[in-house]
This record gives sequence, C-alpha cells and structure tokens, in this order.
Amino acid sequence: MYKVFVNNQSIQFVKNINSQLFDNEDVECYQFQSKRALLAVIADFIDKRITHELYIYCPTNLREVFLFFVSQYTEVKAGGGLVKNLNEEYLFIFRRAYWDLPKGKKDWGEPIRKCAIREVEEETGIDNIEIIKKLPNTYHIYTEKNKQIIKHCYWYLMKTTTEKKLVPQIKEDITKAVWLKKEEIPEVLRNSYPSINYLVYNYLNKFN
Repeated sequence: MYKVFVNNQSIQFVKNINSQLFDNEDVECYQFQSKRALLAVIADFIDKRITHELYIYCPTNLREVFLFFVSQYTEVKAGGGLVKNLNEEYLFIFRRAYWDLPKGKKDWGEPIRKCAIREVEEETGIDNIEIIKKLPNTYHIYTEKNKQIIKHCYWYLMKTTTEKKLVPQIKEDITKAVWLKKEEIPEVLRNSYPSINYLVYNYLNKFN
C-alpha cells in the first residue's frame, strides 16, 4: 500500500479493497484500467476536492502503477525521525504555525539514514542519535515555483541519550523544539499535517 497526501486529501494505492468503502460518500474508488485514465481520475479528485480519500485499486501491478504516478512529478527525497529520549518523551518541532517532526531534504549522494540524523541534529540541536528501526515512508504533493513536487520522506524511529538543551533552527522557521510525553501527543497532532498524523498514529497504536 502507498499513501500520498495532497491538501487535506489522500490517495491510496492498494492491492485489495474493502467493499464497504463503496458505500462511503467521502471516498472514491477506482480500479486501474490505463495510465491515461488514472491521471484523469487523480486530477479530477485533486481539483474538485469533493471527497477526502481516493483508493486506486491495482490487484496485480501495484508498484508499477505507483511508480508511474510518481514519475509525473519532480521527486524530492527527504529524511527525518521520530526521536525518543531516556524519559520516553518524543521530540516535536513547531514550524510555520504547525507541529511537525524534524526532517529535511537529502543532499546529493548522501545516504538517506545519514540525512535523517543530520536533519534532526540541525533542526533541534541534539546529538548522540541512534536509529532504532525504519518507519513507514510518507509522500505528499505540493507546488513550488510552478513545479509539481512529490516529497518522498524516509522516516526512522530514533533514540538519543543527549542531555543538551533543545535549540530550534530559526533560519528554517522553527520556533519551538520540545519533548512530549505520549499522552501529550494527541493534542499537538490536532495542529499538524495529515502525513505526520498518519506516521505517528501508525507507530503509537494506542491513539488509533
């Protein structure tokens, strides 16, 4: 399954589909027939913004269809982390009026895991970071300088033993960096991005 966020909507590429979705007025379902038709369906979904979710049903060639979709955009790769400390608190940043997780674009030739750690260090001022495991990738579409971009973010669960004071990277418009307990996370996610909600709730199943 691949999930792509655009505006406050999502496009999900799946091999199997629950028949109950067809009765949901906020959901559209399309079984892949051709590349041309696929692009038309997606464009209509994004332009009209009538429904919240679009399911692209591809029972046999899911990855091929998704990669074709990605090829229609300029792909930007990024890395970031959901970081926890020795107190089992999680690191969040506040940037441009939204709560977010530290992340950033990959430099040319840079390994993605190194990118993810570097971005956490630069955006929050901490160190002694270790990757625990891979988390789901996220994708979201936006427009920048008249280009249609799809940002492909590689996420990792990380831990740190640092006792350093958090220092938000002001030049990247980050005004706060804070450690939050699990029970505090749902409140900040009310003012976050759909992709961040998806990622964090995927990990913290107790909040689903």
